[in-house]
Amino acid sequence: MWIILGLCAIPILFLGVKTSVSLAKRTAEAIGHFAESHGAAAQNRAAHGIPTRDLQAKPGQADLSAFYSAALTDDVPSGELGNDLSRLPQGLQTLAGIEFDVRGVVQLSASSLQGTERDTFPPTIKGIPINRKVARLHFLHGAVWHETAGVEVGCYRLHYANGQTEELSIRYGEDVIDWWGAWPQRKLEALPYAEIAWSDTGPKSKIPRRLYRRSWDNPLPEVMVKSLEFTSVMKKSAPFLIAITVTDYTPETPDSWILKANQFAKQGNLSEAVAALEQGIQKWPQNPEFWSAQGQLWATTNRLDEAEQSLTKAIQLAGADTNRFQAVRTDALLSRSSLLRRMSRWAEALEDMSALAPGEARLLRNSQNDHYYQRIEQTMLWSEAKQFCEGLGGHLATVTDRAENEFIYQYFGRDHLCWLGASDEGHVGECRWVGWPTACIWEARRALRPNSIVGRVHTRKVSNEDRL
Repeated sequence: MWIILGLCAIPILFLGVKTSVSLAKRTAEAIGHFAESHGAAAQNRAAHGIPTRDLQAKPGQADLSAFYSAALTDDVPSGELGNDLSRLPQGLQTLAGIEFDVRGVVQLSASSLQGTERDTFPPTIKGIPINRKVARLHFLHGAVWHETAGVEVGCYRLHYANGQTEELSIRYGEDVIDWWGAWPQRKLEALPYAEIAWSDTGPKSKIPRRLYRRSWDNPLPEVMVKSLEFTSVMKKSAPFLIAITVTDYTPETPDSWILKANQFAKQGNLSEAVAALEQGIQKWPQNPEFWSAQGQLWATTNRLDEAEQSLTKAIQLAGADTNRFQAVRTDALLSRSSLLRRMSRWAEALEDMSALAPGEARLLRNSQNDHYYQRIEQTMLWSEAKQFCEGLGGHLATVTDRAENEFIYQYFGRDHLCWLGASDEGHVGECRWVGWPTACIWEARRALRPNSIVGRVHTRKVSNEDRL
């Protein structure tokens, strides 16, 4: 089932680390600086029972031997026996499309651990060696215990050879969630910026345990990354790291040219960004990534016709080789659909959206009710939002209980007004959920969060003739 939930300028499509008792207790300071001692890697592996590194491991797969605080067979900080990652495949493993060196756990502390007998983990791990020019960084990670969605629970801090530093923030509900889940996030199977890399239902529970793969572009790809720092900000949720893999930066690859163009665009230097993409197209004319990036850049500068041409070219090229470029095709279709809506070409925009499966359309699934949601970024009338959503085979989202309201509010309602499936059309002054009887309307409205943005229809300030 698909559903659409309209956000302000946006309808949202609703398509219907077992610290074993036998382990010696270490202070946070000792673990945090363990890597500085002589032979730290071998000592730490021996202390925690970590397997040796595979001889086939590549330099871009960071060696965390000196930094592990627990083995995969050790209990995570919950203290429950058997609450571990022993079912996670070890060694060189390809997870969510990236090969990782999977051997142990780097667990950090959190406020929920302070003052307990499990408070044996450091708030920061420093000096993880990288020593490479990096285009992208891929992290296999998770967290223990829940936190409010959007709250920063940690960060990865990059230290460059020129003395600069950059921080990659880890936010709960966006980059990571509790590996066992916690209400309401327990029902969430997808995150906005991270992919599920591993999922397993253990013998003691039917709730799946999950690890996520989060990837970031390196802000300074042409400068060597000397080391990396993994830090907890001491909120309730305690982040942990399993593995790091980096993609090397080399000036004469498509990735490096696109990365260069993206950096120019972020700096506001659009002419240099355009030049970099055009040079890339000359070198690799059959690579759809360049055409997609060019189309998105034209769209930001309101060169809409040129944007459409470039995105169309990207879709055609990517469609001819979906084994390599399925993600590019998906991105280009989403971008062209958004562009066509800006041009009020609704039927064509619907065609692009309909060409995507729910997973490709980057929908959030609430497995409690098996509903899928998507935010459609376009200003429109309520009637237009309703028609657009129905054209996709879904409908504007109706909120029928507190649990659904909490879910929608957490992931869509913090910053925008939106259209929902409620209207006073035909009964001015009385807002009703479309398709629901009066009794259900009252129960649904009574269950809504009083101060939420999504999940409340502003009947006194907003009418069906307003554009949100």
